[in-house]
Amino acid sequence: MWHQKFRQMLKIGFSFFCILILLPYIVTIFFQGKDGSVLGERGNSYIKYQADGESKEVLWTDYMMGVLAQELPGKMEPEALKAQTILLRTALCREWEESETGVFTTPYWTEKKLKEKWGIYTQEWKWRLEKAIRETKGQVLIYQGTYARTPFHQSSSGQTKDGAELFGTEEAPYLVSRECPLDKEATQEMHLYEMSYAEVRKKCQTILEAVPKEEAERKLQYEDFIIEEKEESGYVRRVKICGTSMSGEQFRNFLGLASSAFEFQKGEEDRLKIVTMGNGHGLGLSQWTAQEMAKEGKSCEEILNYFFEGTKIEEKEEICDLPQKKE
Repeated sequence: MWHQKFRQMLKIGFSFFCILILLPYIVTIFFQGKDGSVLGERGNSYIKYQADGESKEVLWTDYMMGVLAQELPGKMEPEALKAQTILLRTALCREWEESETGVFTTPYWTEKKLKEKWGIYTQEWKWRLEKAIRETKGQVLIYQGTYARTPFHQSSSGQTKDGAELFGTEEAPYLVSRECPLDKEATQEMHLYEMSYAEVRKKCQTILEAVPKEEAERKLQYEDFIIEEKEESGYVRRVKICGTSMSGEQFRNFLGLASSAFEFQKGEEDRLKIVTMGNGHGLGLSQWTAQEMAKEGKSCEEILNYFFEGTKIEEKEEICDLPQKKE
């Protein structure tokens, strides 16, 4: 009799213990779901994403984190990371605003990709990104009531480009050239490329198609590669290859160069050497300088004010909280 009562008391005690342990989890799942989204409010937690002709719904925070992750050059100081987060959120808001369907096409890293890239450090990296996203919730960069253009690059040639030539002084007057002397100390700041004259011509073939056959078949010389014009920041504005003029960015893209801030050097046996400075297009925020500014104690607001003069940070509703557009 006593043993039966004891067993019954044990069962009751164990059941009570299980309820105490599992109740918070059950309540969380009931109200939020396993992924943290509020049940019954799927449209307010997810965005639409399209790639390779297929559409799917992705959690807004997962999408933000995936886009942010693929743009990081490495571990960033918290304030530099917050500045980067605001730039990317602003760019995504521009994309959403300009889209008729509200479907995003900007690539992002999935959970699988994050684990492939970060391995055992995945949770640490995710925690850093989630913190930056949370602490800048809804914050975007605004210029005269509209979303600012927010380009960024890994490091400049020592001075960023002036955006007036690309966007015009009226559309983006805040994209002015900025001194970034610390960029010259950046990792992999200088690159050396070497290839044959014929290989350079082949890579630029798309834009050289209009050249007469005799010219196209002519043996090239070092004198056929001319830098016609440079910006004050050191980036090549115009370059002439085999008599055909093109922009420095076009040449950079054709050859896969790290930067359009480059110089030509004569190599041996009909080979061209190309020395580049910086990584990326050189417009907007330099991630390297932003990182160094953060190390010096600068806030994300100060970092953004330096690279995007005249803009201001405003807090808007997150895209996932806005009414969804019809596809």
